[in-house]
Amino acid sequence: MESRVGTLFMPGPKHLRLDIGYRFDVTTISLGDTALKPIVVDSDFFTLTRLRSEGNFKFPVETIDYWFGVGLHWQHSVWEMRMRLAHVSTHLVDGYANADGVFDRQKPFVYSREFVEYMVGPRLGIVRPYVGLTYVWATIPRSINRLIPQIGCDVQAPVGNGHVVAGVDARRSGFEGVSAFSTVVQAGYRFTGLGSTSTTVSLLRYDGRSVHGMFAAQNDHYWALAVQITPP
Repeated sequence: MESRVGTLFMPGPKHLRLDIGYRFDVTTISLGDTALKPIVVDSDFFTLTRLRSEGNFKFPVETIDYWFGVGLHWQHSVWEMRMRLAHVSTHLVDGYANADGVFDRQKPFVYSREFVEYMVGPRLGIVRPYVGLTYVWATIPRSINRLIPQIGCDVQAPVGNGHVVAGVDARRSGFEGVSAFSTVVQAGYRFTGLGSTSTTVSLLRYDGRSVHGMFAAQNDHYWALAVQITPP
């Protein structure tokens, strides 16, 4: 759940995810000690959109999730800490309805969450393991788990004119009293283009709860080709 500009092509379920968003630094908070780095205050605004491939370059939009929030990021020695306060809501879109405009496969419902997320871990050379915990203090529907633990690891190694990047993430969440693990494994290559803009092409495997709130009760299992563009 990060702000990004990019796409995920899922040939198995014939879906396409379109991510549009950006994170920017707002200000810094000095800790009054020149030996300590300041706390960076940032903000996230992004959407996660699921489209369906129907051939002839037609992609009906099925659902879209809206995310926005503020965060704190602090680094000391090898340790990094991040905390985010955020809101997410989700909606079914007309591409999920039938030819008569009726949502016969699933009815739209109100889905909204407000939560705080905390993550911490050391950066050990090219490796960054981390643990995290999300607390959901307000949610519609109420059947969403309030505590979501998370663990993972990122790797970034310089190779040629770019970096080999890889990561694994696992979290346990629940909906309507049923909890399950969601895991993602991703690996690829990031190269720098014009104006220091970087492009990452990677292969991704996802197993677990759908990342889209309208389908929170569903499990997804797919391979995907991911393309992400990161501005300087």
